[in-house]
Amino acid sequence: MKRKELIGKLTPAHFQNGESFDREVFDTLKATLQKTAEDAWKIPVVVLLMFGLGFLFAHVIGGAIGNGIAALCFILAVPIANLPMIKASKQIKSAYKTLGINQEDINAALKQLKDSNGIEK
Repeated sequence: MKRKELIGKLTPAHFQNGESFDREVFDTLKATLQKTAEDAWKIPVVVLLMFGLGFLFAHVIGGAIGNGIAALCFILAVPIANLPMIKASKQIKSAYKTLGINQEDINAALKQLKDSNGIEK
């Protein structure tokens, strides 16, 4: 089962203090975690495209300008790839703080859910 599907099956009961969770915040957290799990494949694709673009500039244009643009592509690859995740990251951190949980709690709950369904890696 994919991470996105496991996240969709999470309930407050999977957490130690889940009965005290604000349901609206928890549902927002689940939706945001599902969205980030769904969009995770885009990060390596954008990084590879930026590296390809950098090599293209270095090879085709060359010289100081081409190599400078290539270096800029290499340096900016990861920050540009992570731009869409910045808003989601802020929402997740806010929800974690409100609910009093952290990423380890989420991972433990997902592992518990995965194990209870008898699903192997």
